[in-house]
Amino acid sequence: MIGRHQLPTSSPLPVRALFGGFRGALGRDFRERLIALIQAHWSARDVLLVDSGTSALRLAIQTAITERPGPVAVPAYSCYDVATAAMGAGTRVVLYDLDPDTLAPRHDSLAAALEHSPSAVVLIHAYGIPVDVAAVRRMLPRGILVIEDAAQAFGASIHGTPAGSHGDLGILSFGRGKGLTGGAGGAVITKDDREFALLRAQRRAAAEARPGWMEWSRVLMQLLLARPSIYAIPAAIPFLRLGETVLHAPHEPRPITLSAAATVCGVWDASRAAVATRQENARELLSHLKTTRAWRTAPVITEGCAGYLRLPVRHTFRKREEVLTPAARRLGIIEGYPRTLATLPGFRELCINADASLPGAEELARSLVTLPTHGLVSASDRGAMKQWLSAHGNVDARSLSGTHAVA
Repeated sequence: MIGRHQLPTSSPLPVRALFGGFRGALGRDFRERLIALIQAHWSARDVLLVDSGTSALRLAIQTAITERPGPVAVPAYSCYDVATAAMGAGTRVVLYDLDPDTLAPRHDSLAAALEHSPSAVVLIHAYGIPVDVAAVRRMLPRGILVIEDAAQAFGASIHGTPAGSHGDLGILSFGRGKGLTGGAGGAVITKDDREFALLRAQRRAAAEARPGWMEWSRVLMQLLLARPSIYAIPAAIPFLRLGETVLHAPHEPRPITLSAAATVCGVWDASRAAVATRQENARELLSHLKTTRAWRTAPVITEGCAGYLRLPVRHTFRKREEVLTPAARRLGIIEGYPRTLATLPGFRELCINADASLPGAEELARSLVTLPTHGLVSASDRGAMKQWLSAHGNVDARSLSGTHAVA
């Protein structure tokens, strides 16, 4: 009998969305409908639909360096797809550090990065925890674009406005497990006429769309296999690399497929409704974490609301390898990004300050893990996660030789 194995992330995928994607693959064009949904939700002036969030970020970077040549500032701890996007855009990069307690930019590190006169600063709402975009804007000299990467932030907001709509350019992703999925796809959004004009220059990436049978087949497999009762099967297949963080080689941006656009339209309502479930699961786990001593969680800014694609927690005394047991992985608890961007071969060479001190990013790479919050998480799953957190959470730092707490 196959044991229960929880998914680290999961996006709602109603059966009707699968049929919608099938209609799209047969030639039904839902792109204008998707653009209208995005414009209404994010108050966007313009929307450029592409094949992935990585392609969207690449085009946003290309837009920025066209307006103002220079490097691009990116967080040293982030998804490797950020590195892929910068590599594809053919630009130099300056890294800035993150505060491991908040996942927000460290102001001193960002200020040092600004000395390199970047064309843009990429801000990332990691795991759906919103960054204070306005606070960062106040630091920036005139002319530097803010690229707001909301690929993981569907359901997050700042001052009641969706994350992704506060920068000069916003990045959305419709990949597997991103909260709003089409099996693939992404978008660049903007609210400003100047960026609207710049973005139009990138529209070569939004030419005639492909049907997207491959994307539709992935959605079908997700519907069939992405459930706790049988997820152990795909999770055990090495070439699928599920749960791994991989640095992909860049490819030329392509338009979103008709199938992916139709699927996103089909999951829209269910995905919006699922945000409340993720938030409630996160709140219950966060409440329990108050009873432990060794775990740190990222607070949400006063004017913000987190989408909690996953719940990031950080063990302050031990390396995550010491606490991530096989039982924890079966609960859907997995590591964060295992390395800082400064250490990635092939990308490191593009970094102006690859040898800079990045203690926050290094601490996150050492100790951060994420807990699942999605709608497939059951009451028994939450109970088991609480037990795991308690088992590794009441640690006396004095009893651990060679370890330290992070202030």
